[in-house]
Amino acid sequence: MATMTYGQQVKAARTEARWTLERLGQKVGVTRSELSHIEHDRHYPSPALAGRIEYHLGVRCPDVPQARIERAIIIGLHGGRTDGRHHKQWAIDQMLRALAGERYHALVDEDWDRGIAP
Repeated sequence: MATMTYGQQVKAARTEARWTLERLGQKVGVTRSELSHIEHDRHYPSPALAGRIEYHLGVRCPDVPQARIERAIIIGLHGGRTDGRHHKQWAIDQMLRALAGERYHALVDEDWDRGIAP
């Protein structure tokens, strides 16, 4: 059996608690949209938000370096399957963003090709 991602764990725990995204959002102080991004592994929570989610649902966020690696893998798997160089470049850019975190803008310049989202 495959290990569930952090987002899948959050969704499973929220569903088991019979909470909507709106209800969990009210409890942890974020929007339904942000929680949806977390549940679909498009975004990892800040340490503070991860702590609030853990408090309410009991789901612990993996450490930040591992979370960034997992995010980059997900992007690579999805983005690598699209046609077109510009879509693949977008996947590379998003992987770099996931891995670099706050350092991203210091690493790239205006000539960096950010590609086009598929």
